[in-house]
Amino acid sequence: MKYSVIITVYNKEKYIKRAVRSVLKQTYKDFELIIVDDGSTDHSLKRAREIKDERIKIITQENMGAAAARNSGIKAASCDYIGFLDADDAWKPDFLENINILTEEYPEAGLYAAAHEAVLPSYRTEKHVLSTQDWKGRSFGLVDDYFKHALKAPFISASSVVIPRRVLEEMGYFCETIRRGEDLLMWCRIALNYRIAFCNKVCAVYFKNAQNRTDARNDPSNGFTDTFQWHAEEILAEGRKARNYSGYFKEYILKMLIVKARYHLELNQKKQARTILSRCAKTRENRKYLMKVYMMSLVPDTILQGILRIV
Repeated sequence: MKYSVIITVYNKEKYIKRAVRSVLKQTYKDFELIIVDDGSTDHSLKRAREIKDERIKIITQENMGAAAARNSGIKAASCDYIGFLDADDAWKPDFLENINILTEEYPEAGLYAAAHEAVLPSYRTEKHVLSTQDWKGRSFGLVDDYFKHALKAPFISASSVVIPRRVLEEMGYFCETIRRGEDLLMWCRIALNYRIAFCNKVCAVYFKNAQNRTDARNDPSNGFTDTFQWHAEEILAEGRKARNYSGYFKEYILKMLIVKARYHLELNQKKQARTILSRCAKTRENRKYLMKVYMMSLVPDTILQGILRIV
């Protein structure tokens, strides 16, 4: 068996069967499916147990967050390649088949992913593909620079990725102290040390219209300190020592810093926001976003919070 598929679930009783069935319908059959229930208080666990298949293994634990649930699944997995799917998302039937082409073609890669489509609350769909990557007529290949493309738009989701077990172990698994963006941190660390193989065919569906999404915005009262963006400076320092460090990586982190400045605005901390923005003054790729957040920092408080809710 080559692939272990991990579905993490917390209060997804409406969607868990859709996710599980999308895995069981894969045209590539050589996999095990590990469902990690992260302390659900609804009927998610009951719904998962209603599906009978010898390839399914169910793990239960107290609620510890998405990263801890993924890590529990990794440690219980028996295969060399680990795939991830959120309980409110789904795979197209050929996801693993296309990923298997990538793993056979590029065994040296540290991460394998496929394009995905997002279903918005309006039920309109958006495709997330690499439109600027040239693979000379092929629909798959090695990404030239992850950070260059991620600057424009996120093209890898937590439900469209497979990672070698050895790479996950080398990276120290998912960071459990970051509760939002821990997946972005993992992609970032892998991209700093390995090439990424990508299939431009849409093979996964990310449902933004699902209730209680695992990546829903944090409550500002927590200070946003458990987000990937809040730790951007530390990640920049770590990345400077990596083999794939590039100017695009620095620009990517500067974008995260601008996001952090925006978080400070949501907390009515304008001085802190402008201090961070001043450190981003030399950005080349994020000029418009920098100016947008800076202009918001000049708006009176009574108006600012209304703007932040819609922008």
